[in-house]
Amino acid sequence: MSSETWGQMAKSAVDSETVEEAVTRLIAEHEASPSAHLGDNESIAVHRAETVIDHPAGSVLADKKTMTELSIDHDFSSITPWTKTGTVSNSNWPDCTLYVEWGAVNTSRMRLSPQSPSPFDDYDYEATFQTVFRTDMTGSTLHGWFGIGLVDDTPTSGFGFVIQAGVLKAYIGMGATQRFQTITGATIWTAHIYRAQMVPQEDVCKFYIDGDLVAELAIPATSPDDDGGPDIGVRLSGSNDGNFIVSDLHFSRSLILPST
Repeated sequence: MSSETWGQMAKSAVDSETVEEAVTRLIAEHEASPSAHLGDNESIAVHRAETVIDHPAGSVLADKKTMTELSIDHDFSSITPWTKTGTVSNSNWPDCTLYVEWGAVNTSRMRLSPQSPSPFDDYDYEATFQTVFRTDMTGSTLHGWFGIGLVDDTPTSGFGFVIQAGVLKAYIGMGATQRFQTITGATIWTAHIYRAQMVPQEDVCKFYIDGDLVAELAIPATSPDDDGGPDIGVRLSGSNDGNFIVSDLHFSRSLILPST
């Protein structure tokens, strides 16, 4: 009784490629494919979407530092580079406090105006603002902001978080296009990590608190195209006093236009 070696059999009567050759070829094509395992719920796509990439401690080497963006980590050990008004102090480092008191110091603000890349506040490029924030104030007389190029809690351009009459909101805008979204579930008097991230390839700005996506706002069609950088401030519209407290600031701006 003869035995057939399945792998050596031709695929069909009209194709002399053997089953073994076809399997070998298809495996090689799969390994060479740049899109392998990137589909929904496939292994690499799931890995990339993980909230925590749990590689061994010390495995991210120095040569992995970004080569496509300006990326700044700032711990407020020095606040000399900042333009400041009101009462701003890092005496309780690593915190930086912005103090206000109705009738004495109604507004405190600190801002940076990066000159490279220029214009810094350009909605065509990926950008990120992240900081740890809390305040010891509440109420309708409390107004504040922290983000890129915001200037005030009623800005005309920029993106980030604002507090209007004690209410926390996500914001992005330019000129006549002003977009706000009220954020619920996060108490501003408890420290949280706030992140605003421009994603121009998706035409949205995404807002996170402690890693949770809390808002998405469409990017306006026009861009500020100015040197607006990190901007943090607090103002009072009536009786109140206390501090805005920020620490562990990170901000970045891509140097390369994203692929669409």
